[in-house]
Amino acid sequence: MPSHFQILTKRSARLRWSRNIWIGVTVEDRQATHRVGDLLDVPASTRFLSSEPLLESLGELSLDGIGWVIVGGESGPGARPMREEWVEEILAQC
Repeated sequence: MPSHFQILTKRSARLRWSRNIWIGVTVEDRQATHRVGDLLDVPASTRFLSSEPLLESLGELSLDGIGWVIVGGESGPGARPMREEWVEEILAQC
């Protein structure tokens, strides 16, 4: 059985990997949604988004070709809030 690797990056323009690698990009706010397009250009077996920490509503996303979306908030002193409706917007699009 072939090995599988998960890769998460904020440097989405650098993505060029083989098909046995699961590739994800961080999309924490609307400024980072351009990374989804870069991710979709990669011939990966599985593509995923990590919205951790989710800092605002991401609006409408193009999730065709995306296998997973991971959503999370921050914790600890000074943690920025994550609103439930932001999570629900992503869930509805999935």
